[in-house]
Amino acid sequence: MSGWYIYQYYDQEKKLNAELKSHEVLILIKNRMAAYEQVLKSGIGLFKASPNISRKQWAIFVNEHKLDENFKGIQGFGYSEVVLPENKTKHEERIKKEGFNNFKIHPAGQRELYTSIVYLEPFDERNTRAFGYDMFSEKVRNKAMSKAITSGNATLSGKITLVQEFDTDIQAGFLMYLPLYKKNTKLDTQEERMSAIKGFVYAPFRADDLMHGILGSELHSIDFTIYDGSIVTNENVLYNSGTKNKSKTLFKKVELPINGHTWTIVFTIKESLKDSSIFIIMIIPFFILMLTYLLYILIKSFIRTQEDAQSIAEVLTKDLKLSQERLQFSLEGTGDGLWDWNLKTNEVFFSKSWKEMLGFEEDEIDSSLDEWKKRVHPKDLEQVYADLIAHTEGKSDNYKNEHRVICKDGSYKWILDRGMVVSYDTDGTPLRMVGSHSDISERKESQLRIEALSITDTLTQLYNRLKLDEIFSMKLATARRYNTAFSVIIIDIDYFKNVNDTWGHQAGDDVLKEFANILKNNARETDVIGRWGGEEFLILSSDTDLNGAVELSEKLREIISLFKFSFAEHKTASFGVSSHHVGVEVKE
Repeated sequence: MSGWYIYQYYDQEKKLNAELKSHEVLILIKNRMAAYEQVLKSGIGLFKASPNISRKQWAIFVNEHKLDENFKGIQGFGYSEVVLPENKTKHEERIKKEGFNNFKIHPAGQRELYTSIVYLEPFDERNTRAFGYDMFSEKVRNKAMSKAITSGNATLSGKITLVQEFDTDIQAGFLMYLPLYKKNTKLDTQEERMSAIKGFVYAPFRADDLMHGILGSELHSIDFTIYDGSIVTNENVLYNSGTKNKSKTLFKKVELPINGHTWTIVFTIKESLKDSSIFIIMIIPFFILMLTYLLYILIKSFIRTQEDAQSIAEVLTKDLKLSQERLQFSLEGTGDGLWDWNLKTNEVFFSKSWKEMLGFEEDEIDSSLDEWKKRVHPKDLEQVYADLIAHTEGKSDNYKNEHRVICKDGSYKWILDRGMVVSYDTDGTPLRMVGSHSDISERKESQLRIEALSITDTLTQLYNRLKLDEIFSMKLATARRYNTAFSVIIIDIDYFKNVNDTWGHQAGDDVLKEFANILKNNARETDVIGRWGGEEFLILSSDTDLNGAVELSEKLREIISLFKFSFAEHKTASFGVSSHHVGVEVKE
């Protein structure tokens, strides 16, 4: 009977562990695919900020993302241009002039609409096979691209074989598309979006490489298979974790929607009776009997009453069970910081790894709620408690929160905090939560870099036109609402074309960077400065009337005229000022 209870306990713990692992796999996949969508959006932002992107600029832009470090598993980052039949020859000639003498849109044939992969980084041996490929010519890709056009959203394709594949190590693949529309076109209906489509920022994926990049060491902690779509057949297998163990049973099946497409993920676990470790566990009752007998003789020699002996045994059993559970959880952990919270007594355990993550030795800080609370960033603490309460009240399947935690050296790290209630009282009250802390600082910094790239002019490091439009609308609305002054100064470098024509574009770039530094170093801290395009710059000045804007313009004009630029030496600039005054709609 004891062996049966041990088996039941082992089986229950194994299923609990499988639930935690499967849930973590789902979270990792969803988070990484959401990150890839943000990468595509940054590419759309680049095209909106500067419509004429060169091959070199695209390569620099993609290189800044450091795909191999920050987005492991992505095969590339590219742009496919939409080409009408009447423009096909002209398009091919344009690419040939860039040095690709044999360039042609492929596969050959007459079609109502072509797409042509013109940029794909890294431009290595594998990705060059896709150069010029018309993805719209293949039905699975066509379906996803058409859906992206009509919805305006990022869309995932079904299972395909990438044209980048060689004869060996062929993997299942898929693609993610985000549509780029022509500027200043109406996009209210599907027909309007179809007629306005200009191209696609997209990413190809090889499924095996992607899962290794997303899951890393977690890949071998649970067996699962990903199927393309909702139907579970061998033909639809997109990825299999690769285990050859046939003694498996179905644990659960989950349909995961990603960017307008569905993956079905089937998780399996070993049959407990066929697990070799179960035989070791079945021996435990014998040792427990021996240990119980010895403890009984020892206790009986000191304590005569049956009631006292039973009380001590219960305490020892409770502590032993808690230690076993904690040890088992630690052994099965991922190496991240672990925590174990008794909700009834408010006692909490934090692992050594959590303390080391923050730069502390194990005995330097306490394992207490107060110690954890004072390390969470004050601006994040309210949302942390809100997410915890939502889970303990049964409003969410698990607890998950991203927040900042202060380290020993005073710096902050971004932490992904995850956990779940693992035991309840008879009335349904949560008794115990377990979870982990993961350091996600690098991922957060990568997201911030991507956001910066989409709003920053890469040459001058000032705001680009896209960001200036956004700030201008916001500041003008604020000025009108609160009846305050607001001015716009537009600046144009005089005869700038002569610089490019005389000394070349590199000299022109140097002049633009020096000009931008003059504006940054001499404008006020409250002024917003950006590059409007070409040699034109913009300054947005809140709480500044027409006289104040003219005064600032005169100051800058004089500084610019005295500055000695590289190659061009002394230059002048023209200034235009427009102001919104208190009580007046527009005054120039």
